[in-house]
Amino acid sequence: MAEEVKGLSLIVGGHSHVLQGDFSNLGLGDMGPYGRLINKTLVVQAGCHALALGKLDITLNEFGEVDAYSGGNVLMLGRSLAMDTSWDQTLPKEKFELAKAYLLNQPNVVHCRGDEALKAVLNEKYRPAVEELKRDVVTKIPERLRHIRVPDEKGASQIAPLVCEGLIYSGRTRGHHVDFAIHNAGGVRVSLEKGKLTAAEVAGRLLPFAIDIMLYKPTGLQVMQALEGAIDNATNNGVEGTGDGSFPYTAGLRYIYSIGKPKGQRITELQYLSQSGTWEDVKMDETYHAVSSAYTSQGKEGYDSLKGLQEPPQSIDVILSDSFIEYARSCKELVAQSEQLQKIIE
Repeated sequence: MAEEVKGLSLIVGGHSHVLQGDFSNLGLGDMGPYGRLINKTLVVQAGCHALALGKLDITLNEFGEVDAYSGGNVLMLGRSLAMDTSWDQTLPKEKFELAKAYLLNQPNVVHCRGDEALKAVLNEKYRPAVEELKRDVVTKIPERLRHIRVPDEKGASQIAPLVCEGLIYSGRTRGHHVDFAIHNAGGVRVSLEKGKLTAAEVAGRLLPFAIDIMLYKPTGLQVMQALEGAIDNATNNGVEGTGDGSFPYTAGLRYIYSIGKPKGQRITELQYLSQSGTWEDVKMDETYHAVSSAYTSQGKEGYDSLKGLQEPPQSIDVILSDSFIEYARSCKELVAQSEQLQKIIE
């Protein structure tokens, strides 16, 4: 935006999770100086998950241009910071206190003390509901399920396709005809460890977004273009992408993406699982019934072709985390799919 739009004095950025500053003393790396001046526009960012506080002093001239600025990010010490660095919460208390003291002596760390009145509201009004979710076991996981955004040499995400299965399950149990599901990799946040899976783990860590599930009717051509555009965006293949979170995972749909093909021809195979249980080619001029999150169905981050739907997407009245919880409850165990539905080839 700073490169393209003239007249902006300051952009306070988020979502990209860039923690400007040198935090190598805490094991968080060095992302360069605080504040980046681009075409007379200052861009500052303070990481993610409310771990950091950005403090900025800025002076503008009579034209609204940056004359001078100073400041930086500081990390707010708490349990989350200790967990996100190399400190181990299982350490004996005296050793953990030493670790905490080390952190407090760092110039880019402040101790954030909780407000007692706010704590009381949290403890009385909200914490009991969270504790109830922690006790709500929705299924079991016999083996660790790995999540990764873009497939690597070890394979693709084992969780994202299951999330897609959940989208189909929620749609069909509500009486909707659903051919397949598509979900962006960035909408899934963590891997899942072996053992019990609770509703709190799903809603608080795995799918922490209160996003509606949408039913929509794309043509086969729009589906093909959306898949290619999302992968192009995730892998920076011929475009300057917005991040690898757009990579598409599916259920009831399989494809092959060929990296070296010309743009518009990179999806070389595209099939859906028909009602009869057989894989059939997706026809470019036919209309299909798909489910995705509201974020993806709006055509963001490479899914541009979905902006041209004949009918707007319709909510099926369930959010992403609740959809997965419904699906997980229907499964005695959650196991990874044996068949690889997404393939990327050179």
